[in-house]
Amino acid sequence: MKWILTGLAALLLAAGCAKESSLPTPSGKGTIRAVNAIANSPNVAFSIEERGIGTLGWKAFSGGVRFDDFEYNFNFDTALAGNLSTTRVATVTQKVDAGRDYTFVLTGNLASPTVTTWEADEPQFGDSATTFLLRFGHLAPTLGDLDVYAAEAGVDPVAGMAIATVSNGAVSDYVELESASLVITVTENNDPGAIVYQTNTLAYNASTAYFLTIFDGDPANAAPYELRLATNSSGANTLTDARVAPTVRIMQTAMNLPSADVYQDEALTDLLAEDLAFGDITGDLEIDAGTTEFTITAADNAGSILLEGSLTTASGVPNNVVIFRDEAEFDATSYVADRRPVSTYAKLRVFNSVSNFEGLDLYLVDADEPIDDAIPRQGLGYPSLGNTLTLAADSYDLYVTEVGEKTVVAGPERLDLALGDSVEVLLLDTADPATAEIVIVPPP
Repeated sequence: MKWILTGLAALLLAAGCAKESSLPTPSGKGTIRAVNAIANSPNVAFSIEERGIGTLGWKAFSGGVRFDDFEYNFNFDTALAGNLSTTRVATVTQKVDAGRDYTFVLTGNLASPTVTTWEADEPQFGDSATTFLLRFGHLAPTLGDLDVYAAEAGVDPVAGMAIATVSNGAVSDYVELESASLVITVTENNDPGAIVYQTNTLAYNASTAYFLTIFDGDPANAAPYELRLATNSSGANTLTDARVAPTVRIMQTAMNLPSADVYQDEALTDLLAEDLAFGDITGDLEIDAGTTEFTITAADNAGSILLEGSLTTASGVPNNVVIFRDEAEFDATSYVADRRPVSTYAKLRVFNSVSNFEGLDLYLVDADEPIDDAIPRQGLGYPSLGNTLTLAADSYDLYVTEVGEKTVVAGPERLDLALGDSVEVLLLDTADPATAEIVIVPPP
């Protein structure tokens, strides 16, 4: 114990004699965030110096973070196609000033990206403020100049009443508005009838700064464009285009279910799909946003109800509904289709509707290679949706075995995958309970 006390006393003495820190003293803080606007890009890691701030998919925002008013290097890193390690694709040096807000916008392509900085004063509100702030970013290269309108539901855009006009790659100044429930409408410049995007009614809270940004659309949503809403401190959420219907794709995987009709109402007056047999997969069928009550009956026999259920959907979102056998009865489950392409890899997602096995293992091997020494890429119970698998562009063979076994129950199924592909697979029962079938879900 004596030696410990002596060492501690010496340490305290040395600390008392140390020089004062030579680091500068900050005078305040500023806010920084980033947005990934590189179309179809993989996730990009955003960092200050080497400290991670957030991981950004295409169209994603990092939450606003405040840092001392010094100069920093802000970095963007990602895994390029064919690489296991990450690559630094961009660095921007920025002096952060107290009370300022900086948004680093990553555009172009991964081989040669551009970082644009959007600057503004940090929003300020009084204690009794009844207003909110809104600014609008334009990151949809296929669109020209845009006008932005904010009004109550049912009020059409009127020339001269736009709250902002913005060009591609730019951001508007903050606009101060009274807190209310509003519809945001985006139109082509000087043409209020040419609506590009129109949101549902959304409550905008007082003393909050909102950041709306428009992007080009992609197969993940039926809307031709996508609008994201962030606050001064949070990442962005997708707003739905109220004019675009959601869709549902029905997959009939219950072997003993009679041919069926699907109605999208309890009164059985609105027929959505008819005469679905085992293994049938519909295209994308438009339904109303909100909650839809589904009734499944025997084909041409509305009095024979086989299954009832409901599905809540958002405008423009593609949904899959899988009908399956649950022991002696029938059931259904739903999930959102994963269709957003990524330029540096292919995606594969498998739904297991094989009832004859407690679980299955998936093997993905190079084309014409055996699975003898391979390990499963994924295990699936019944019924279940697997996680999305990311794969290099190549030719693969997909095998399915009983869980924990090497005995093949389905496959090989050849998959020729290119970068950006997003493939869905169904596993189905067959008449032979010792086997299964691999079905590649066709494009809708």
